[in-house]
Amino acid sequence: MERAARSEGTRETKRVFVTLVILQLLIAFSAMAQDRAYVWDGNTMQPVTDTRDLACRKWSIWLFTSDDHTKVPGQQWGNIVGDSEGDVMNQLKNNQEIEDQLKLAPGKVWLTNYNYIGPICNVKPFDPDINDALDELEGLSRRLNGGYSMIRRLWPGHKSELEEQMTQLLENIQRANKLRNDLLQRNRSAMMTINQQLDEMMHSTQSLETKSQLITLRFGSGGNLAAKPPAGNGWTQQQVNVLGSNISQSIQVNVGQVQVRQTVVNDPNGQGQAYSFSTQSLNPATISVQSQGAVWVVSLRSTSRNVSMQITNGGGGVTNEVVSTIQLYFSSQAQAQAAAQSFSQLAGH
Repeated sequence: MERAARSEGTRETKRVFVTLVILQLLIAFSAMAQDRAYVWDGNTMQPVTDTRDLACRKWSIWLFTSDDHTKVPGQQWGNIVGDSEGDVMNQLKNNQEIEDQLKLAPGKVWLTNYNYIGPICNVKPFDPDINDALDELEGLSRRLNGGYSMIRRLWPGHKSELEEQMTQLLENIQRANKLRNDLLQRNRSAMMTINQQLDEMMHSTQSLETKSQLITLRFGSGGNLAAKPPAGNGWTQQQVNVLGSNISQSIQVNVGQVQVRQTVVNDPNGQGQAYSFSTQSLNPATISVQSQGAVWVVSLRSTSRNVSMQITNGGGGVTNEVVSTIQLYFSSQAQAQAAAQSFSQLAGH
């Protein structure tokens, strides 16, 4: 009996030892899996542990519904896309934070950002039309995340007032991620529908940006209020002769939104043009300064699909057009360069 007891004790010790070994292996495997990245060539997925020498066209994270435990390629509901591994992981973290702020438990929300594969290095080049659309969606996502950054600072003290705006931001971020997924899995006949959805996304993003800015003004003193041109720089109010017309130009920047009005001096009909755009939508790489005769021109390009411009003609009639490039006029090179420098600092804020 004593021998049997010792034998049973030995077996129990072995069981405990084996269990501990298995647990240690599971913990090690889990840690390794969390640090793992993947390479996708359009057909197969390969895990990698070192991403330093990868030649990636784009980085992405595939998002799966909360009840999808298989995570089969092609079954994802959304796709986060960016130019670097850090970029997509930061986007994922922001999206998860919004779910947390709204207390959407990972097991409850269907289109979750917690059930994912990534980061993924895409080595296969995209078609030019897909790449252009992905770049536009990336710009929209930056603006939506900017809106979230404004709201996040105010969230602790104003949850009930801000919950609707936070929910709409999450819905639009999810919509952008789903649209990216459609782009990467689409056939060519779907591009017209995708472009229409991009137009709708641009308008809804603009509306959410405006609401975020108004909320910031109402509940806080932070947000992008610091994103203003330096005072006394002499370029926010200008009177310049452009092609024989005396143009009065007014530029105002408030909470990341820029309003520009250019009117012909002493014209009784108010001939000229007016438009507004977000500093977050500016692409700093496209800001340029050029001379046109005695006038210096600063060109700004928006990453959104278009900027609405209201034009008043000499007869007093008003028309609306959409543009992607904005031109500002200055009477001196120093003023133009000061404006270009300020807008370069404001871009993306």
